[in-house]
Amino acid sequence: MKVAITGEDVKVIMRACESCHLPFTPRVVWQRFCRPACKQKALRNRGRQHPTLLGIESVFWQRVRKEESCWPWLGGTHQGYGRIVFKGQDLSAPAVAWTLAHGPIPKGQWVLHHCDNRRCVRAEHLFLGDIIANTRDRDQKGRQARGPRFSAVMRIVAARGARNAMANPVFRERARARRWRRAS
Repeated sequence: MKVAITGEDVKVIMRACESCHLPFTPRVVWQRFCRPACKQKALRNRGRQHPTLLGIESVFWQRVRKEESCWPWLGGTHQGYGRIVFKGQDLSAPAVAWTLAHGPIPKGQWVLHHCDNRRCVRAEHLFLGDIIANTRDRDQKGRQARGPRFSAVMRIVAARGARNAMANPVFRERARARRWRRAS
């Protein structure tokens, strides 16, 4: 909200509602919505993507380096995936890229990568799928943790106890060596 003070007059410039984007005159400085229904709508959509993403394109594309193959995200990340904060919402950069290129993401669908580059936001490298498609994709590309070391750790986690971990000779030997070092 902009306020211009000239002498004794205070001129209040209107603000756009964050939900319906219609202009309104706020009663207090921190008022963000024109009416209670708009506030309720915003609260219902809090965990979802912003319905219009108005104004995000310029901010979004400033944080992308367009290369020949993948377009890496240069902004912030979480667990390797690009993240962008827009109007107070923390959004997935690949999901924003998909929305800008193809429209909204259906409920229950995820944005997956053909290229397996978590930072990539190129629309041609993205596709929609559910959790089952994501798991299949992971298994087909061999990105699932496996092998003797992983199996041994998982046995310990599954057993949830040091006593059961002693069945594994590797861990039994490590425990014996620790006891021997303490004794000497």
